[in-house]
Amino acid sequence: MSKYIHFCIIVIVAITIGSYTGTSTKINTAEQLMETAPDSALHILKQIHRTELIGTSNRALYALLMSQALDKNDIKVESDSLIRVATDYYNRVYMH
Repeated sequence: MSKYIHFCIIVIVAITIGSYTGTSTKINTAEQLMETAPDSALHILKQIHRTELIGTSNRALYALLMSQALDKNDIKVESDSLIRVATDYYNRVYMH
């Protein structure tokens, strides 16, 4: 039974690391496409689930890129909660 538990823990850790790497790749790709193909960047960002965003820096970058993508695709946003995630993080990191 102990070997089974260890195996399950290893599988869970591997899946978590794999999803983090995939999410980072998606975010980087969206960032590269933002100026030339904002519709594609938006499509990529919409495929990322909130639970895949590990760490505050990734959440802030995602929020910034999603805000840019929505703006560049002329999609109006009623709430400022998305961009607030980014501005709060970057103000805290770079202003202090």
